[in-house]
Amino acid sequence: MLIILASICGFFLGVIAGILWPFLQFFYFLPAILLPRKIFIFFFVSFAFGIFRVDLYESDFPNLPFGEIELIGKVTEEIDKREDYQNVYFETELGIVLVKTDIFRQIYYGDTFLISGELEAPSDEEGFSYKNYLARYGVFSLIKNPKLQLLQPAQPSFFLYLYKLKALLQLRINQLYPEPEAAFVSGLLLGSRKGMSEDISDAFKAVGLTHIVAISGYNISLIILLIFSSFSFVRLKLRVILSIFLITIFILLVGLSAAVVRAAIMGFLTLWALYGGMKSQVYFALLWSMVFMVLFNPYILFYDVGFQLSFASTFGLISFSAVLKKYFPKMNESLALTLSAQILTIPFIAFSFGRISIISPLANLIVAPFIPIAMLLSGLSLICGKIVALPAIFFLGFVLETAQVLAKIPLATLEIKFDSFLFVFSFVVLGRFFLQFYKQELVRAFRPAEFFYKSDRSAFEKHERQ
Repeated sequence: MLIILASICGFFLGVIAGILWPFLQFFYFLPAILLPRKIFIFFFVSFAFGIFRVDLYESDFPNLPFGEIELIGKVTEEIDKREDYQNVYFETELGIVLVKTDIFRQIYYGDTFLISGELEAPSDEEGFSYKNYLARYGVFSLIKNPKLQLLQPAQPSFFLYLYKLKALLQLRINQLYPEPEAAFVSGLLLGSRKGMSEDISDAFKAVGLTHIVAISGYNISLIILLIFSSFSFVRLKLRVILSIFLITIFILLVGLSAAVVRAAIMGFLTLWALYGGMKSQVYFALLWSMVFMVLFNPYILFYDVGFQLSFASTFGLISFSAVLKKYFPKMNESLALTLSAQILTIPFIAFSFGRISIISPLANLIVAPFIPIAMLLSGLSLICGKIVALPAIFFLGFVLETAQVLAKIPLATLEIKFDSFLFVFSFVVLGRFFLQFYKQELVRAFRPAEFFYKSDRSAFEKHERQ
């Protein structure tokens, strides 16, 4: 087990070294020399493989003919509609090209267009690399406000009908709910935050409630919580099957993007951890899923904050929900899930965005019990109509009003300089606490044979002395 962990750590460090500071790659594994010889060999090989994978990934970056160009492209992703424009991803002979066009242009998944415009490289802003942000999706060029000529309408396909169904559900939400509740419901049920006003979005960020409307393992965990609490009279096996079925429906509705698939994996692992498997098995499943995702696209390890937060929140859900329930046995299940999901995300948020929400624990304490209810009623209202939407509006409005009121409190959010040292130190502290709490389980996970052998031998010797 230690060899596996050393190999995984070596691979991740190799990927980071390959992305950031290639000229310092040698120094990254110097501390590993202190490891036992056998473990160090596996660490070193994995480290070198991580560097090689980054080099191989970057070798696929295309040399593009920037300037005026004509391309034939097919829409291969869900249309990303914003307030006054839309992002459309086209598969072309030059790879995937991002096209920014006006919001009123009717474009559907599967449509083929002749695109005429100026091909340009994504520009970097201060403190943010838009180029690297798009590179994690395999996008290296964009065209703003091009001339689009439809060559072939979309042919019937599974994803075409799926996205049309999602559009119908969005229309249904807009008919049932006023703003800003409609945008909130879209975030809860469809994972869409594009309709939320800037004021609401800023308030959610200020009080640490953004995870509620982001596609993550947290959303999936809420579905699991709803199923297990609503059907507590049903056998565990049936509740697990029902959870898997509803999670599958949910991820189909919000779209099978990389973030959604990742959230589903996190949700299934959480389900396994909370209601079935040994935690040691779940931890390794979590690590291996992370390895395969990074192996497929190494840039997500460093440039995809959503990827980092998703794994951190899932690890927190699996690890710290039991800790909170032990020390606070009367704590509401939804609140325990919410707080445990946030514990490990705080260092990532502080490091990536330079801010930390002081009022986040209070905000989550107040709204967490109402989120599952709001989510359940909102979902049912799509079928039952206004009779269910009205009570849903009350709970949704309460959450929105709470976020806006708490966001106005002075120093609700602190701007901080959270450097690499503090980032690492925070995980050392959390790791120390984690190791102490799960000491016995980790002993069994990493040295099962030796552990049980010693236990059996000591019991046998004690029996012999008697």
